[in-house]
Amino acid sequence: MQKDTSNTSSDGSAAERPKVAGSVLIATDFSENSQEAALHAFQTASLWGSVPHVLHVCDRSGELLLIEREGERLSLTPEKARALVAEHVDRLLALYRSRYGAPAFDIAMSHVLTGNPAEAIVNLARDLRVSLIVVGTSRKKGVERMLLGSTAERVVRHAQCPVMVSRPRVIQPEETIEPPCPACAEVRQRTEGAQIWCDDHMDQQERRHTYHYRDKNSRVRENFPLLFPLN
Repeated sequence: MQKDTSNTSSDGSAAERPKVAGSVLIATDFSENSQEAALHAFQTASLWGSVPHVLHVCDRSGELLLIEREGERLSLTPEKARALVAEHVDRLLALYRSRYGAPAFDIAMSHVLTGNPAEAIVNLARDLRVSLIVVGTSRKKGVERMLLGSTAERVVRHAQCPVMVSRPRVIQPEETIEPPCPACAEVRQRTEGAQIWCDDHMDQQERRHTYHYRDKNSRVRENFPLLFPLN
């Protein structure tokens, strides 16, 4: 297993190797899902005041490391692969600062490993004695999931510390706000609000709109309720 590590301070400058106890390990593959997972991990590390470690696991071909990024497969020397991952961590930190402000941790560390992703994540977490692993997960289904398996699921099964799985937020159909009914909108405009619903929707409302008026015959007193329901 090939390992390459670099340190990056939260403000982008070089820094000394920190203590690793109580740190957070983040697995990244340059995808949008892993980006959001990294931001969640940075939030946790910032709350704990601990060190975040960002790991990318790639394949190896001879002396070169094979990294897939944005649909492109790159063949890089270990030094260039380490620099590429370090630049990615810098961008993640910049994105975090733009959303949440300066993190509470001083530095972040980036790592490059080759081999099976789940095994690499679990082994590095054990070596660093991290307190939490954060991984993103895709939404593979059917045959694709059966063939490729899930790195996140394997990490959860074999890790010796808690694992947080960051899933992409998906808006459910029932959460989507439907546009107003054109007929209802026309009725409201034509009646200047005196009628709210069109004929089709009038009987579908669980509770019809009710107007409330001040009782003109009541004796007005301070703090007296002004609205009364009509029967």
